[in-house]
Amino acid sequence: MNDLVTGAIVLADIGLGDHPEAEALTVHGDKDAMIRSAQTALDDVIDAKKFWR
Repeated sequence: MNDLVTGAIVLADIGLGDHPEAEALTVHGDKDAMIRSAQTALDDVIDAKKFWR
């Protein structure tokens, strides 16, 4: 998820924003689906029984 926001910025900061392959180095995807997936994973972690009890 962080790459969706920072990938293009980092490439621009290091002078590679206009590189012909820059587009291939950044993540593209369905943001809503990624957020839903991340939320589901977080919910699973929160609901998991603590192994140390």
